[in-house]
Amino acid sequence: MEQLELLTGHTGDSSITIKEARRDLLDGLDAGLRCPCCGKYARRYRRPFNSTMAGSLCWLVAASEKSPDGWVHVPSTAPRWLLGSNQLPSVRWWGLVERSDEDPEPRLKHHGMWRPTPKGIDFAWGRVSVPLKAVTYDGELLDYEGEAVFIGELTGKNFDYEEIMKDRGG
Repeated sequence: MEQLELLTGHTGDSSITIKEARRDLLDGLDAGLRCPCCGKYARRYRRPFNSTMAGSLCWLVAASEKSPDGWVHVPSTAPRWLLGSNQLPSVRWWGLVERSDEDPEPRLKHHGMWRPTPKGIDFAWGRVSVPLKAVTYDGELLDYEGEAVFIGELTGKNFDYEEIMKDRGG
């Protein structure tokens, strides 16, 4: 493999191969580190399902029942607490909601059309459980961890930034 020079950190005095940089990055994801190639902070997060996510899902299930096609424009119809929490998009990691791929406004990254999946409706009604934690990296689901939980078990399980930052797996 051809040796490629990369800046590590900000010192500029080390060279490593892409393969070594990738290995170092993957090895350090639980603790969090700066990518030796681009400098972006990289971390594997373990995000527990919380009561705000559950409330967001329940709101979406109710709103989608009133919609002719099941899709809901969340930015214009959701209550302030839901918009402020920004927890609804996280529910997608469990396969409980989906964002529309149709893009009526190409100037926007996302236009805000969401609907619950059949599994999401079942979870909201307490008919199925989901793993407690979604393990993510760079906004994408990698795996699940923890015991399965039903929606009724999430009462009082509030979003806790400090808990997420302390959870390094293992």
